[in-house]
Amino acid sequence: MDEIVVFVVDDDENSLIVINEMLSSLNITCVAVQDATQVEEALGTIKTPHAIFLDLEMPKINGYEILESLREYTGRSVPIIACTVHTNEMNMVRKMGFDGFIAKPLSSERFPEQLERILSGISVWEAY
Repeated sequence: MDEIVVFVVDDDENSLIVINEMLSSLNITCVAVQDATQVEEALGTIKTPHAIFLDLEMPKINGYEILESLREYTGRSVPIIACTVHTNEMNMVRKMGFDGFIAKPLSSERFPEQLERILSGISVWEAY
């Protein structure tokens, strides 16, 4: 099977470490960007990812602002999942066109199943 790549945009270093460790434990390559202004440049250096995890609250550019440029780059074929502590944003995330929502902190027990569903094209909307 081809290498599975997940692209992660999050300004919080600890969150990036956690998600990278969770993905690595599942033999999935994590390509992470901590500065949201570098998203397009980073995407240009990798093959199209299988999924994108996007934090909502970041300095300079927020997740909602990045969503449109990610859609232009990937089309509708790549699921873009909001990954945030702001569980009250779930309805707005849906309205703005994200493909799913996973609340932070991520659950090491639930994450493998959540990711499997996402990679299978099944929406995940979990605020707990």
